[in-house]
Amino acid sequence: MRLFFIIALAIYLAPNFYVLLRVRSLFCNPLHKTIFAAIYALLALNFPISEPLAHFHGGRLVRIFAIIAYYTLPWLLYLFLFLLLFELTLGANRIFKFIETATLQSHRFRLVSLCALFILPALAMAAGIINYHIIRVRKYQIEIPRRASTLSQLRIVFAADFHLRDITTRRFMQTFVEKVNAQNPDIVLIPGDILEGDRHKSREDEFAAQFRRIKSKYGVFASLGNHEFYGAKAGSDFFVHSGIRVLEDEFVNVADAFYCAGRLDQHYPHRKPLDDLMRGIPKNLPLIMLDHRPKDMLETSRADVDIQVMGHTHNGQLFPLNYIVRCVYPLNWGYRKINNTHFFVTSGIQTWGPPVKTSSNNEIVVIDVKLIEESYK
Repeated sequence: MRLFFIIALAIYLAPNFYVLLRVRSLFCNPLHKTIFAAIYALLALNFPISEPLAHFHGGRLVRIFAIIAYYTLPWLLYLFLFLLLFELTLGANRIFKFIETATLQSHRFRLVSLCALFILPALAMAAGIINYHIIRVRKYQIEIPRRASTLSQLRIVFAADFHLRDITTRRFMQTFVEKVNAQNPDIVLIPGDILEGDRHKSREDEFAAQFRRIKSKYGVFASLGNHEFYGAKAGSDFFVHSGIRVLEDEFVNVADAFYCAGRLDQHYPHRKPLDDLMRGIPKNLPLIMLDHRPKDMLETSRADVDIQVMGHTHNGQLFPLNYIVRCVYPLNWGYRKINNTHFFVTSGIQTWGPPVKTSSNNEIVVIDVKLIEESYK
């Protein structure tokens, strides 16, 4: 684990060091060079220092610095990307000569370049902040075998990755509950990452009160994500007071109509193998599974799982990280049917860290399920 953090820190610091040196070279005045270097170094170092401290200690001053870090992190990312584009443009100019040498060496060119490098990332971040404050509703329609169920249809509403924390507004939770209730759900599912670690005890009652406002015929069920591994546990007061039934490698019979099962996240060393969990689940009713991460989908598709809902990926959250996430997970976002199992991955209802989304949307997923008289072949 220590090696992982060292590597991650090196990956984070290396491009920031490059940006600091390269952008600093565009300033003409030595004093301006020094001021920029000092400010940039503070901004870049703030995140790897304040984020761990806020996660484990959570003092007010530390939290303020962590919030500043959340807002500056996307700006640093896009400054790096626009700087790469700037360097590619200069490289192309060496071949095609579309910018004169005198222009490149002029004070005006340096000033325009600096303004562009500072403003364009800010605009990208502003667009991401606006997008972050919009909750969209995405709908799907599928069919599954009824088996012995008496239901002919079922409306599932699910959302994941709330990461509830200091900067989560009361209005966000109110809007979420209103949008969920507007869908008239039969069941509400939350596959993990409800609370952001263990540092927001002061607001847990407020969050729990909002969850209790959800109106669902069969209730609200959740599985645990990697962030619950560091924070709220299944039996904590938060889950008890919120009315959320947490499934930890276990299943429940819901009104003799279907089974709902939840798996522990892969962070948990005692997570059950799928075969062990499935061994105890009867096959007379449809089975809906919650699992935080979209992994081992082929294995799940070979079991008698009809529907599996997942989150975790945020679809990258910040462009172009969605392309990296696409390489890591077989389904980074959306819907896919493998064998007889319907898989759904949401991009999340909120974000980890920065309250900025440029590669995905905050969403609630609605799945209208038609149960038909058909057996798997």
